[in-house]
Amino acid sequence: MGILYENGEGFPEDYFKAEECFVNAAPEDITARVYLGDFYRRGSGGITKNIRLAAEWFSLSSLSLSLSLSLSLSL
Repeated sequence: MGILYENGEGFPEDYFKAEECFVNAAPEDITARVYLGDFYRRGSGGITKNIRLAAEWFSLSSLSLSLSLSLSLSL
């Protein structure tokens, strides 16, 4: 849903609604964490640019990806 709001596909373009969707999805979705990192890195659509938050979201997504890869390689 966040991507749809970000791009204005099927819904009016709304970066704040997109951010909300990504935040809600982030606990279960690595891709949502990457999108949040990019949102804060770019600071577009009225979202305040925040490099510290961007780094945190990118770090969380990379840790999750590393863990997922380690678990699948161990099987």
